[in-house]
Amino acid sequence: MTFHSVSSAIVQRYLNHVLEAALSQNVQIQSVAIDVLTFTVKQGLAHPLQSFPVIVALETSPVNNIGNRASALHAILQGKHSSLINARYTVSARMSFDYQKKIVTGPVQGTIKNFFSSSC
Repeated sequence: MTFHSVSSAIVQRYLNHVLEAALSQNVQIQSVAIDVLTFTVKQGLAHPLQSFPVIVALETSPVNNIGNRASALHAILQGKHSSLINARYTVSARMSFDYQKKIVTGPVQGTIKNFFSSSC
C-alpha cells in the first residue's frame, strides 16, 4: 500500500470527526482541524463535497485567522472543482447559518462586518 492510499484511508475514517472539530467553539480545536482540512484538500485525500459546507461555514467565523484560512481553502477548492462545488452552495449556506446559531449569542443576523466602506 502506498503512502497516499494509507493517508486517504485514515482521512476517510476520521473526516467526520475532523469536520465536527472544525465547527467547535474552541479556537484551538478549530485551528488543528483546519490544519488537517488544509492537508486533506491540498493532497486530494477526500472528496471535496464532504468538507466544502464546513469550509464555507468557517468563512463566517468571527475569528479572523479561522475565516481567512477557510477562505483560502475555499479558493483552492473553487479553482480545482468549481463545477462540482457549485451544486453545494445551498447546503453550505445552511451549514453557515447553523454554525452561526451555535457561536452567536442572541439572534443570527445576516450582516457582514465592514461591508460598506466609510466613504459610502
